[in-house]
Amino acid sequence: MGNLLGAPVTDKETHSGTTPASTEDGIDLPYGVSSMQGWRIHMEDAHICQPFLFAEEYVGGGSGGGGSSEMKDAAESASAANTTSKSPFLTTPSQWKRIPIAGHSLYAVFDGHGGTFAAEYAGLNLCRVLSRQAKFVEYAKHCAAMQQMQMQAKEEDGVSASGASGASGEGATADND
Repeated sequence: MGNLLGAPVTDKETHSGTTPASTEDGIDLPYGVSSMQGWRIHMEDAHICQPFLFAEEYVGGGSGGGGSSEMKDAAESASAANTTSKSPFLTTPSQWKRIPIAGHSLYAVFDGHGGTFAAEYAGLNLCRVLSRQAKFVEYAKHCAAMQQMQMQAKEEDGVSASGASGASGEGATADND
């Protein structure tokens, strides 16, 4: 369980905020997190408060092409060469295209369980790793397409994007995965 202090550290670190208002309902979601070291010698826990999510699609070194197939090829090449020098996960931010996912947030708590490494690593890297997964990028594109379709349908119906009409509708999609 690790070493313990003679008395708990009861100082708290607190953060709070709100999610960006969804274009659909205009409602902000308030959130908050508070942490306390307690009896441990060091703070061992970590957290994520990400009020908006996005996917990141690999587009390469600025050549205008890329996509997930290039990312997969680069990752396979790096693995085959037993080196990470070509890994698309060790690239600059300009090599990634962000795809926002409206109305999505991520909140997580990671318990150190006697050490800090795993909790800190997860807290610092989970959003990046998640945002670059091929299925997550596919999901983000699907969400963007659905949002675009809804906006286009409203415009074609003569309704402003603000939803001035008295009608509403909901839809759902599913795939076999």
